[in-house]
Amino acid sequence: MFVATVDVVAIGETRGEPYALRSLLAEYGADVRLLPVGSPSHLAGVLNGTLSRADHLVLCCHGDERGILLDTLDPEIARHQPFNEVLTPQRVFCEGSPNFNLS
Repeated sequence: MFVATVDVVAIGETRGEPYALRSLLAEYGADVRLLPVGSPSHLAGVLNGTLSRADHLVLCCHGDERGILLDTLDPEIARHQPFNEVLTPQRVFCEGSPNFNLS
């Protein structure tokens, strides 16, 4: 019996941290999935519930005062993404809404 469902989200260069967390959480009885993020649109899908329905999300990432830092993409790919370089808190919480809608 699982105690909770947890998605461990790997964003950018995280080394072995997501794998260690996945193993530890599974050892404690969680139903764990590892979700590597390949693009900003993947991250948006995780955060808005399209790609994740887990009880809990663990974000493995790096950031600074601006927000979560994302990998640099080829310009041809980047122009089709909902955001690039940094995911800011303002982008996540538009006008106080708990819903993550990037469109």
